[in-house]
Amino acid sequence: MPRRSKVFGWTRRLGVYAFVAWLVAASDPTPALVLGGSVIAFLGEGLRIWAAGHLVKSARLVTTGPYAYVQHPLYLGRLLIFTGLTIAARVETRLNTAILVAGYILFFIYYLPRTLDAGLAR
Repeated sequence: MPRRSKVFGWTRRLGVYAFVAWLVAASDPTPALVLGGSVIAFLGEGLRIWAAGHLVKSARLVTTGPYAYVQHPLYLGRLLIFTGLTIAARVETRLNTAILVAGYILFFIYYLPRTLDAGLAR
């Protein structure tokens, strides 16, 4: 598997942080949307914390905790956090939907294939 570029990694992270900052600055949330989005985001963060507590990286196949139910609970948690954030940060209804769809497409085109390829390479 080719080694990932550190420059690409930092650029990607900077892009994500810039996007979140823009989303927070441009949003006009309602209390109901903040509550609903927060519940979804906290569920995602809880799933990520639970999964990280069971993870033994590169040592063995983990089948306990959330890994007994989902193959990639860390990614599922990330999707839940992203979904909650886009629900809570109301920009315009169609723009939020477009952001959510674009994020899911990016996930399924970029992240998921890399994860599956890494699993097959072992």
